[in-house]
Amino acid sequence: MAGTVTMNIENHKVFGEKTIRELIFTCTADVAAASFPETSTGTTTNAPGANTTFTQYIKGWFLHKIIVDPGAAAPTVDSDLTIKDSHGIDVLDGNGTDLIHNTDSKQSYPMIDGVPSLQPVLGDYTLAITNNAVNSATLTVTLVFVRTIM
Repeated sequence: MAGTVTMNIENHKVFGEKTIRELIFTCTADVAAASFPETSTGTTTNAPGANTTFTQYIKGWFLHKIIVDPGAAAPTVDSDLTIKDSHGIDVLDGNGTDLIHNTDSKQSYPMIDGVPSLQPVLGDYTLAITNNAVNSATLTVTLVFVRTIM
């Protein structure tokens, strides 16, 4: 069976306003090749609302941080994560290398030239997970967005 990645949006209110939004990727590796499919936020599959994409729910927001949680079928330690914007630029600036662990949850921040920086969402993001060797490995990647610059 091919690997799968599904997405879900969760909103969090602070002082009665939606000020934090999480885009959650639930990932399962291929049963034979241990690979994960690249996944774009430009899809309408399972997106909330009719004929909308996940990008429409995060466009204009700012990527604040990334959280990676290994699942019960843990991925290979030091697997890699990239999140590319609509220009093909890795918003982690290479900081996703070895980010995925087999037992520990980890977090990182979007970077520009090695400096943590909030990233405005202007278009689709594409998530890619590489260097995993565990068949059917599972993990969750959560992108945390804020509405305005903190």
